[in-house]
Amino acid sequence: MEIKKYEEYTEEELEALLTHWLHHDVCELYTEEEDSKLQQLISKNPNQVFKIAVMSGTLGVSLLLRAIREDKVQELFDRSKILSQSSKSQIKFNKETQLFIHSAVNSFNRDKQEGIQQEPSVVEEKIQQEATLTEQNVEKIFEDCLLKSDSPEEATIVAGVMTTAFFRTDKLNEHKKELIAMIDQLAKINKGPHFTSLCFTEEGNIWTENHKVIDELMILGLATEILQIPLDLPRAEWNASFPDGLPFVIRNHKKDNEKVVGENPNQWQKKK
Repeated sequence: MEIKKYEEYTEEELEALLTHWLHHDVCELYTEEEDSKLQQLISKNPNQVFKIAVMSGTLGVSLLLRAIREDKVQELFDRSKILSQSSKSQIKFNKETQLFIHSAVNSFNRDKQEGIQQEPSVVEEKIQQEATLTEQNVEKIFEDCLLKSDSPEEATIVAGVMTTAFFRTDKLNEHKKELIAMIDQLAKINKGPHFTSLCFTEEGNIWTENHKVIDELMILGLATEILQIPLDLPRAEWNASFPDGLPFVIRNHKKDNEKVVGENPNQWQKKK
């Protein structure tokens, strides 16, 4: 499929892109009946669903599902239409539209082609083998990274669902490759999963039922920038922005090879 302007796509092409977005670019749990209803919305209202996809990204399916379950689909369509046409939002919406099209078409075309997977290096294979996703391994790394009585030159502070952690930045960098290997074992981690889905591995197994440990893994991912929160929303806004105040997370591959940069912990007292 070619990258074109939004108005140049046929309804059939939009439907194909949206179906791809529904099944490949978003992580959400829903029934076969709900999937059928989502497909019907795409078929009957591709332009309106497209606006929701552009404005909401990985949260779009969640918004559509909630509207279906609460019988408020038309209300959601009306709200998205008003937002996309407002004077302040129009320029941003047009930019977001092209970004969405570019990303969706490239992803769509990749899935249509035969992917060539690179063989992992010996070092990468060793890291993958040693960094098995288990409660014990997550807790071990979390504990090793915590800022204790010593005062390093750099430290990192991150807020999660249940706790706020103070880490040694050098320890985060020391464990970053292990954390990448662990996080990449999570189910649909590249699709923007919800916090409650982080208990599943890509094989469909539950690696932990302990929300505290899931929170610790998420915090480590955020601290190392392997993960990020949509729109980088601060912790104080999670309750108003996410279902039950539990966030979605995005896998940030751009930061895989970058070192974590912390702050001088002596500055924290000055900021208070």
